[in-house]
Order: sequence, then structure tokens, then C-alpha cells
Amino acid sequence: MALKNSLMRIIKTGIKSCFVFVKMRPRLRFGVAKIVHALGLNSIARPIYMRFKIVAYSQGLNNFVPKDVSQLSPHARQIYNGLKAAIERHGKESR
Repeated sequence: MALKNSLMRIIKTGIKSCFVFVKMRPRLRFGVAKIVHALGLNSIARPIYMRFKIVAYSQGLNNFVPKDVSQLSPHARQIYNGLKAAIERHGKESR
């Protein structure tokens, strides 16, 4: 059972790597899409692609979460301060 799980993990990692590789190369992505369409595998390929896309997106969200305002870039800090001031103004106006 442990061997099967580790093998599946290796296969999934390989498939994700392939998706990233193809995704970063537009001409290759177009070629793969053309082949998938020609073979009639759209109904199989789309759910797989969407699942990996969602997983990649959710992993990207968790990569960097600043603990303090000082860790933000100057532009992000400016946006943060502007939003904070707007929230405070809105709070004072609604009282």
C-alpha cells in the first residue's frame, strides 16, 4: 500500500511538472491542444487540466504571507495604508 501511494505521488508530481512545462511554452501548448482535440480527448483532458490549475493557484496563494507591514514592497505598503485610512474613515462616518 505504501509503495502504491509513493508511486502515485511520483506520477502526480511528474504530470504537474509536464503541465507547467507545457504551460510556459505557448507554441507547445497550442500543439498539445491541437493533438488532444484531434484525438477527441477534450472531455478527459479538461477536468485534469482544471484540477491542476486550481491546485497550482491555491499553492501560489500560500507562498508568501507577510507577517508585518514592513515586509511589503513600497507600492504595496502605500496601497495598504490607503485602504486602512479608508476603512477608518468609513468607520467614523458610520457611527
